Amino acid sequence: MLLLLINASVSLWPADMKTEEVVAKHLDALGSAQARSGVKSRVVQGMATYGILAGGSGAIDGKSVVASEGRKTNYLFKINTNGYRGEQFICDGDKVSIAATYSDKSRSEFGDFILGQDIMLRQPLLGGVWTTGWLLLDLEGHKAQLHYEGSKKVDGRDLIVLRFRPKRSTDLNVLLYFDPQNYQHDMTTYRVTQQTGLAPAS
Repeated sequence: MLLLLINASVSLWPADMKTEEVVAKHLDALGSAQARSGVKSRVVQGMATYGILAGGSGAIDGKSVVASEGRKTNYLFKINTNGYRGEQFICDGDKVSIAATYSDKSRSEFGDFILGQDIMLRQPLLGGVWTTGWLLLDLEGHKAQLHYEGSKKVDGRDLIVLRFRPKRSTDLNVLLYFDPQNYQHDMTTYRVTQQTGLAPAS
């Protein structure tokens, strides 16, 4: 009987949670309200990896810098490859700028994707807790909605899932994942389904 009760409590806990609880526990994991409000700017430096997923294989390491002040963000990823120099995304809170990164002054496929789905920078979502404008720090100010989706197993781990719905309609499907043990932000996935526009073959 004891084993059955334990199993029941483990399987039922996700359904009992609310979005507000997850967000509150996540913010507590970042620090006290006073500590969070005291951070006005932040610079995060680290490594970046350029990997070839189609048409070849291999990976090249580079550097990354994410600087933020309020809702202003500057993402810089430097990679030394033939013809490709990395990425730079800048957002002043409303307007977005994507740098040309190929040697012919054109944007990369990744840059074009971010420009077409700039909600990731304007909210902001990209970079998560690295930025001072992290979406969950001011949900009301961003007029964004989060919906609790339960738990999902990712790479063998059970993570809490919240679905993000921006104030403006978009075809971007955004899921935020959190560790159920400490409520830290684990990752965010972005998915867009696009039609090719090709007529069916006869």
